[in-house]
Amino acid sequence: MKLAGKRVGGVTAMRGHLKLLQNHIDVEGILSDVTAGTVVIGVGHIIDQPGRETPRFPNDRHLVEKIASEIKERLEELNAAVGYCSAASGVDLLFAQAMIDRGPELHVVLPFDANDFVTSSVDFEYNALAEWKERFDNVMAGAEEIHYATEDKFLGDKILFEFGINVVQGLAITQAKRLKTELVALVVYDTETSRKQGTGRFLDNWSSANGRLSKIELSEITSKFTDLKPTILGKPDR
Repeated sequence: MKLAGKRVGGVTAMRGHLKLLQNHIDVEGILSDVTAGTVVIGVGHIIDQPGRETPRFPNDRHLVEKIASEIKERLEELNAAVGYCSAASGVDLLFAQAMIDRGPELHVVLPFDANDFVTSSVDFEYNALAEWKERFDNVMAGAEEIHYATEDKFLGDKILFEFGINVVQGLAITQAKRLKTELVALVVYDTETSRKQGTGRFLDNWSSANGRLSKIELSEITSKFTDLKPTILGKPDR
């Protein structure tokens, strides 16, 4: 049996109690059945912002559904029990929703004020991207806990995004150590078109000492879609 989700702390305690008995009885078979699951960081590309000329992750419904499916399958393989992520449109929100659907514990980290985050990273003030605002609201309502790297306004300071993902990583590392379970970074990434910022910077900084890396190559998925177009929506609606 696999035990995870909101009972992960109790499962970890149970494993500790069983290990205390291992000098007296054979507990190996029981330990293999009682698993707390993994702590997983979800990181990946945002939906293409309006004006991006070369498509990387366009807001195509079928593409979004395919990536969401890939994330769900990978979380199942990893036996994900606790998740940490931000909440931008794209991989963040797809990962977050997949964790909520699984039932385990989800922690969301926003890098700054929530309203500013929505306009800068979720719907960009476009009504055509309102579905992502709805996803954001659902995730914020379904998460176990919402953390803020800072509650200040954005004010165009992009270093706050990097600071936010550092907070995600730090919280996840601490939780995995506390629960004495494995830490995995699940990254959805396009190696061909990505620069050394955002997800690319995270990969540069991720160390095997922190935990395992599980990667989904975005370009392998998008290459199967022949009619993807840039997300060009004109001027913002708000």
